[in-house]
Amino acid sequence: MDAIKLMLARFQLSIYAMWLEAENPGIKVDKLYIIHICNKQKKDGGYDHTSKLIEVKRIPAIICQDLLDCDLRGEQFHNPYSIPESIARKEDMIRSLTTVKKQCEEKLNAIKSDILQVMLSAGVKTWETESMKLTRKESSVRQSFNLTAFRKDNPDFDTTPYMKESVVSESLLITL
Repeated sequence: MDAIKLMLARFQLSIYAMWLEAENPGIKVDKLYIIHICNKQKKDGGYDHTSKLIEVKRIPAIICQDLLDCDLRGEQFHNPYSIPESIARKEDMIRSLTTVKKQCEEKLNAIKSDILQVMLSAGVKTWETESMKLTRKESSVRQSFNLTAFRKDNPDFDTTPYMKESVVSESLLITL
């Protein structure tokens, strides 16, 4: 389901929930869901019938009421969930740079693979120039502790004293 349809559904269901609660003070709507039904035609001519239940996050009543009030007054509603125009204008550049980055990474990985094969054939672990050093890392086995499985097998064991916390910097994920 695309983002615009999802946003419209969020607003619609949030307004319905707001109205239901206003008319029935004892009722509280906890969750909102969309039933997404899709009947796509497959290459062989048949149909792929799929359906799924999608939980949507409720939009606060104050924003829903602002939307309705703007509509009644004939004013433009400013959706606080919309991407600002200054950022939306950067979408083409983001898409272009992401494509170039992917192409560069593919080329670099091919070059690294070629160099690794030559180093393996020559039995060399390191090559250096004045501005670059190539180091072949040999394959190894990495071990890690499966905390989820341990907790499942030992539900009474308190792992809290052994847990280590670290701060993860805030970041942005862009999905194209």
